[in-house]
Amino acid sequence: FVADQLSRNFVNNTEEEEHQIEGFIHNIYLEEPVLDLKLIAEKMMIDSNLSEVVEYVQKGWPSDKNMLPKNDIVRHFYKIRNDLILTENILYFESRIVVPVALKSKALEMLHLGHMGISKTVLRAKQTCYWINMANDIENYIKLCEICQETRPA
Repeated sequence: FVADQLSRNFVNNTEEEEHQIEGFIHNIYLEEPVLDLKLIAEKMMIDSNLSEVVEYVQKGWPSDKNMLPKNDIVRHFYKIRNDLILTENILYFESRIVVPVALKSKALEMLHLGHMGISKTVLRAKQTCYWINMANDIENYIKLCEICQETRPA
């Protein structure tokens, strides 16, 4: 009787619900920090661009962006300076860790561990970390992922 009832009352998830469940499962496995905070702080201090940004966050930004060095990266962070916070030598944009260049490859690798695809990986990244052109870097990384290319639908 029970088996008969279960076979008649099965759960019929929509495709969207299946994707939500899949994302939830991936997030359970990826709840650990993507990178070690001590390592991030170390790499941030030796990153020539981010160390300059950190100095501006600590000492104050110039009132005019023309007083900044002709550095596109520093000028990018000038635009979002009001949302930058420095805590324990780690730079945050809003609540997201700013990833030093030396750790971008590792961050990409860790963010894509579940092979979730471009949209979900970008969404996950936007919840935890930040770097300039992050979405493009993630897209390019996933397009080169052999596992994703082999298993993606035709």
